Amino acid sequence: MERDGTDAFDRLGSAAVGNDVSERGSGIDLEAELTKQNVAERLFGGSAPLRLGRYLLVRKLGAGGMGVVFEAYDDRLDRNVAVKVLAPHRAADARAIGRMLREARAMARVSHPHVVQVYDVDDTTASPYIAMELVSGPNLATWLRGRAWSDEMLDLFMAIARGLHAAHAQGVVHRDFKPENVLLTVNGQPKVADFGLAFTEDGGALTRTGEAMGTPAYMAPEQLAGSPPTQRSDQFAFCVALHEAIAAKHPQHRPPWVPRTARHKRIAAILRRGLSPDPDRRYADMEVLASALASVRRPSRRPAMLALAAVLLGGGALGALQWVRDSEAAREPRAANVGSGSPGLREAPERVQVAHAPRVSTLGPSSPVAVEKPVVAAEALASGETKAAPGSAGEASRGGEPNPSTRERSRADVSASTSRRPSLAGLKRTLRRTCAAEERVRLSFVVSPEGTILMPIVSEGSPAAERCVTRVLAGATLEISAQSREVELDLDPSKPKR
Repeated sequence: MERDGTDAFDRLGSAAVGNDVSERGSGIDLEAELTKQNVAERLFGGSAPLRLGRYLLVRKLGAGGMGVVFEAYDDRLDRNVAVKVLAPHRAADARAIGRMLREARAMARVSHPHVVQVYDVDDTTASPYIAMELVSGPNLATWLRGRAWSDEMLDLFMAIARGLHAAHAQGVVHRDFKPENVLLTVNGQPKVADFGLAFTEDGGALTRTGEAMGTPAYMAPEQLAGSPPTQRSDQFAFCVALHEAIAAKHPQHRPPWVPRTARHKRIAAILRRGLSPDPDRRYADMEVLASALASVRRPSRRPAMLALAAVLLGGGALGALQWVRDSEAAREPRAANVGSGSPGLREAPERVQVAHAPRVSTLGPSSPVAVEKPVVAAEALASGETKAAPGSAGEASRGGEPNPSTRERSRADVSASTSRRPSLAGLKRTLRRTCAAEERVRLSFVVSPEGTILMPIVSEGSPAAERCVTRVLAGATLEISAQSREVELDLDPSKPKR
């Protein structure tokens, strides 16, 4: 393992006892001690390294209100770690020591690639500390400075969202999320760090009840008011950081950010929901928010380029093989009757699929309508005949008994109308009746040149309304002009229906 800054340790040997400050009295300034040690090393050489328990301190990484973070070397496991040591004036503070222990326990609950891992904690020494994973890259705030918005940033924030979701799944609320508390590895992978103010749902708060702790610029309104923080408080802070990354300004700064591109407008819709003053209006959890961001992500061209390269490299052999197969198929006599003896059945499956794949799968008043079996049987298509399904209007005209059930009649009507694409006004009426009968719902989506609805995002509405919209729009197509466009709908039940 590469260990930057440990050449002096290698000369002394990993078994060196070193100058162990953990055996001294409390209130030791480790930063000053390490500075003296480095000066002595440069002037005289061969001095024993500064040791804290099993860790040999290498250099200072940073400092905060609670303590100092050092890079250190664990000579037992032969690895470099980060050691967070309480500040000298807090080393004997029982409350500060308790907070440090609870921070370590909160971090130990979470095991996720995008959350810093905790290794060890010791509150029995004169300088209590936490040993954790060493992340060698910059923090997110430093990395974002001066960068334009890109898909790389979007990928980073999706990964961070999933790291926060992993913490929330273990009942841990970060409570002080901000770009400075996200560290990047040398490979550019983000890791959420610094759970010093974390709140656990089992009652393990690290601060007094009603005490507003955190960084005000990233705190949710309910957090500023002194209410207990929740997972959606972290979501608010996350969206503040995301807004700063894409707009280069805080959401409260004026003039407000005006998105220009279609993709920016879709991210703005996500931000409007995540930054809602009402926690109940935000996303259900960070995984749902991450999925919303993923729907905006431009598809990578790498798989397509690899596929094209494979075709170009192997095109000769593949082309020859296909030519042989086509030649053999051309010499075979064309079968008139296959299976049940119906003529032309070879082409029937394709015609069945085209004739009966519903254009709009869930625009009916209830989801069971979307999975009705085709009215016309496959055998009838193969033989060139058509039969009406029992209870349909066709059978009634021939003297059959229609099903008196209103539900069955509505199913038959929907089955008969699935071959027609609805207009945008018709879709809006369906959504208003089905998903926005009792609450206001705002949403947006993209319509492809073929009329397919893509990437629906609900910017305002309850989780139940969001699920309803997703169900209704799944696989739907519209009768719309052959030009890609973005559609925004505001479904307000208080407004008169047109």
